[in-house]
Amino acid sequence: MRNLSVFFIAVYCTSSVTAFCQKTSFGITGGVSLANMRLKAESISVSGDSKTGFTAGVFTDVALAENFSFQPALNYVQKGSKNEINDMSYESKLTLNYIELPLNLLYKPEMQKLRFFVGAGPSIAYALSGKEKEKDNGVNTAYSYKFGNNPDEHDLKALDFGVNFLTGIETPGGFLVALNYNLGLSNLAPGSSSDDGTIKSNYFGFKVGYKLKGKK
Repeated sequence: MRNLSVFFIAVYCTSSVTAFCQKTSFGITGGVSLANMRLKAESISVSGDSKTGFTAGVFTDVALAENFSFQPALNYVQKGSKNEINDMSYESKLTLNYIELPLNLLYKPEMQKLRFFVGAGPSIAYALSGKEKEKDNGVNTAYSYKFGNNPDEHDLKALDFGVNFLTGIETPGGFLVALNYNLGLSNLAPGSSSDDGTIKSNYFGFKVGYKLKGKK
């Protein structure tokens, strides 16, 4: 009897793992980011112009219920900002390169053909590199950013925690179009508190992708 019980437990565990794998699919995305940064000190709040960048990544979609799934992703995202002053012939562009991990919970209502999805979740991003390019009266300069929490040595903090909002549509063949908005919650100013002022990042992402279908 004991051996028979062990057999049934093993069969159940195997079938559970198989069912889980069959409800899990993987995909890739690529597209553009439209990023900006906001600086706030006391009663003054300033933001630059939106900067266009590149984003690409991979994701896993795990079905939790009939209309819900958990979708973690690993993305490369270009963030930053730009500023132009035409009267002074001045232009600056800041490009920040991040690896970002969003953890989205999605809702997918039933539809006949196209499938709509919407969701949100926390995100954490880590800065890989950054460069600011300036053009002042025809003179070009470039500066590489340093990341850390020492205000005397670093330009921005490396970690950026935020919240991610995601929506889009998916075809039966696995092709998808998605739009996300990522709101940075971390103060990126090194060594500072909110009383000293804040620097926060945000961006819109427009992506197309393909999801490999899992077996049902």
